[in-house]
Amino acid sequence: RGVYSGDGLVNGVGLSSVNTPEKDLSTGLPKLSTGLLNKEHAANYTAILEKLGGDDWDKVFGSNVTQPLVIYNHVAQEKAYGYIGKTTSLAANAYTTISMRVKTSAGAKASIYLIDTDDKTRASTLTIGANATYWYDDEGNICVSDPSKSAFNEKKDIAFKLQPNGLYKVNEKWSGAANVDKNAYYANLSAYTEKDEAGNLLVAENGVSYDYTDKWLNDGNDGIAYYNKDGKFYADSAHTVAVKNLADVAELPVRTTAQAAKALQYTEIDTNGKWAIVTFYIHTGDLAKNYRLEVWNGTRDGSVKNGANSYVMFDAYKPADVDATSFANLIKERKDADATYFESVYSFYDTDKFLRYDETADKNEVGNSYESYLSSAYTKNVAYLAYEGKNVYETYVDYALSEIEVAADVEESDDEDASDEDETSDEPTNVWLLASSIAIAGVLLLAVASLIIRKVVKNRRKHSATATPKAKKEKKSKK
Repeated sequence: RGVYSGDGLVNGVGLSSVNTPEKDLSTGLPKLSTGLLNKEHAANYTAILEKLGGDDWDKVFGSNVTQPLVIYNHVAQEKAYGYIGKTTSLAANAYTTISMRVKTSAGAKASIYLIDTDDKTRASTLTIGANATYWYDDEGNICVSDPSKSAFNEKKDIAFKLQPNGLYKVNEKWSGAANVDKNAYYANLSAYTEKDEAGNLLVAENGVSYDYTDKWLNDGNDGIAYYNKDGKFYADSAHTVAVKNLADVAELPVRTTAQAAKALQYTEIDTNGKWAIVTFYIHTGDLAKNYRLEVWNGTRDGSVKNGANSYVMFDAYKPADVDATSFANLIKERKDADATYFESVYSFYDTDKFLRYDETADKNEVGNSYESYLSSAYTKNVAYLAYEGKNVYETYVDYALSEIEVAADVEESDDEDASDEDETSDEPTNVWLLASSIAIAGVLLLAVASLIIRKVVKNRRKHSATATPKAKKEKKSKK
């Protein structure tokens, strides 16, 4: 659907007010001409083909183009004009390519966006960024290097040790401990980006919670990771346990650095009369993605508008499908070609869905719901890569390095335990139950036997009654 920049449908604030090109008041003619052209009807497009620089379809579009979307600007535009598609879903844990060709006249600008439709404002594209992550061993301690390597020294290379309350204290044998407060508690406060009105750091939606007590909203289940008071953060709502940020420990190395969000878009593309191919290669994680494709003559915010006698055009393009192997191979090729990229690794402890388990506050003995989580199960890889070559624009995104749903540990139910106990128990009660069952079975057998005997006797009597009768004695007459 065609719309102007600033339209309600673009901004997610209402329905489209205008979807047809505006007219030039001085001439009464449209300010731009736009629509899909079909090669089968090329004879009907003589006028627009001449505007586009030729009189023949193949010369203007190319022989392999059959149905391009064209926007031609008759006059300098006061607003940008574009087309928005319908919402499309990308399934979780899948590989997808979104691709098209784009062509602009010299100096004209085209833009392509993958708008995040989960954002009701429709103000942003799909993005990918990354939090800083640290090295952890499988006990949850923070290390200065990969703990799986043979050179790792457990005594000296563990920088911070996990405490019973889920916070960290410095390992005094670590070489960087000299400048760290040995009495202070630490945590990755930077992982939490959302705050409430009081400035408390919040656990993300559907994040971890613990019912340490029977109170409805209390430490552990109130959605707050760390409590703010006077610009400082605390582990408890009573503000008795102060917590410092690991990011402030200059000596502590990170495993991967934090990365600002990258937008899945290409803006102000100028191909100078040549076709260019734009492709987004996307690997989703455990969460599905919803987006709509938008293509623009200028930019969707209206900050860039095209001049008179200029054009932009778009055409569908289908690259080869990708799987895990081909996706990895393409990224390797582009890395070798000096593409821009950043790497990341999934680290549950460094996400805003994580909430530390505080053994000291667990009055209900609910236990650590994620005790089986192992940091060693996850490896570093390319999360984002952008490549630009000759008439080629490519973006690679791997959400599987950031969007993972870690399942809580599953405990055996009490019913199952009770069933197992019944099957293996040698308690005397079961002996009496068994004896009673045998006695009842015996009574039933006697009853059945009695019925059978009675039936046999009855049948024999019946047989006797129906046998050949004896001859009757003749009565003698009296004389």
